[in-house]
Amino acid sequence: DRDGKKHGMGTGFIISPDGLIVTNLHVIGENRRFQVEASGGRQLPVTAIHATDRLYDLAIIKVEPGEMKLESLSLGRSEDAVAGTSVVVMGNPLGWKNSVVSGIISGNREIDGRRMIQLALPIEPGNSGGPVVDTLGNVLGVVTMKSLVANNLGFAIEVAALKKLTEQPNSIPYSRWLTIDRMPASRWTTSGGADWRQRAGRIQVSGKGDTFAGRAICLATEE
Repeated sequence: DRDGKKHGMGTGFIISPDGLIVTNLHVIGENRRFQVEASGGRQLPVTAIHATDRLYDLAIIKVEPGEMKLESLSLGRSEDAVAGTSVVVMGNPLGWKNSVVSGIISGNREIDGRRMIQLALPIEPGNSGGPVVDTLGNVLGVVTMKSLVANNLGFAIEVAALKKLTEQPNSIPYSRWLTIDRMPASRWTTSGGADWRQRAGRIQVSGKGDTFAGRAICLATEE
């Protein structure tokens, strides 16, 4: 989170053995620090944010696999994600790592201008970014949200949106990702720590300063 403490957990899946991992944009947070852990517990260093799509809440992360062999999933077809199709969802619901649940696709919906798959199976925080796979192991969608009023009702972004994103990468090095919107030194000077950013005409600060009562200060260097 903005204070540098571990805030939560999501799910991702590998689509390329050279280290491309798909998840939700809301899982990694915009310009936040995050860690990637393989199912066996090994940390995989993040080198870049390979691609993002805010509308479809998708992110593709680039990691350095080193000597580790990464097994990737195949992307299926959105046309196969029809009502009645048996699917499996993998993820980390409520922090229970490497969990698997099965169910069916119960429909196809348009929500906020996005084509989505309606899932009849339990989805919990921690499942976000996980793959929806058919009985052949092909990815049909990416888990994105759950119903807040009904059990066994979740939604996933169709795989077609993910395929489009893979064809239009907008890669940003991880080091640059962490500094986007930082206060430009030519206009502002800061003291006492904390994380100061300028976005959409507003100054935002997060984290505690290292002076009295956790205070920090930001001063304009221009009139």
